[in-house]
Amino acid sequence: REAAAMRDQLLQDLKDISVPDGPLEMVLNQFGVDRVAEVTGRTQRVVRKADDKGDVRAQLESRGASAARADAEAFMNDKKPILVFSDAGGTGFSFHADKTKTNQRKRKHYLIQPGWRADKAVQGFGRTHRTNQASAPHYYLASTNIPAQKRFLSAIARRLDQLGALTKGQRDTANQGMFDERDNLESKYATQA
Repeated sequence: REAAAMRDQLLQDLKDISVPDGPLEMVLNQFGVDRVAEVTGRTQRVVRKADDKGDVRAQLESRGASAARADAEAFMNDKKPILVFSDAGGTGFSFHADKTKTNQRKRKHYLIQPGWRADKAVQGFGRTHRTNQASAPHYYLASTNIPAQKRFLSAIARRLDQLGALTKGQRDTANQGMFDERDNLESKYATQA
């Protein structure tokens, strides 16, 4: 009985925990699933929708590969103005302002969770920056003041600089002035430190 009571109390404690929303949920909740195209590898998501009575409640929604494909098309056809995509979901898709598509608006590409590998982030940037585009995207690297996150963003900044040097002949082209030498945590001074 004592163990069963402890189990019941633990289950109740777990139900009472308030877990903050992640960045993806924040975007979906702020703008709504009817405005946000989601192209990720998620098979389920919790979204806030009106129920039969009109009350907005969190609901579990299943998603398959066809949902991601439909959302990608909705974004490119300008039916959904906001797109969120991940490394897992973005493979095989192009999201640039293609001159042959309805949605040719300038892309504002926010990198929220850069992960451990700069090359993956740069590959993601490539999904919104391709040939035959009406305009080049503008990149925003969202950051906190946590040193470990700054370290990852530094690697991405270095790769962006390399990309700009290779494609345009200008070192500041790809990073759009977001970074300067002080942001480079892979310098000779960082190595010495």
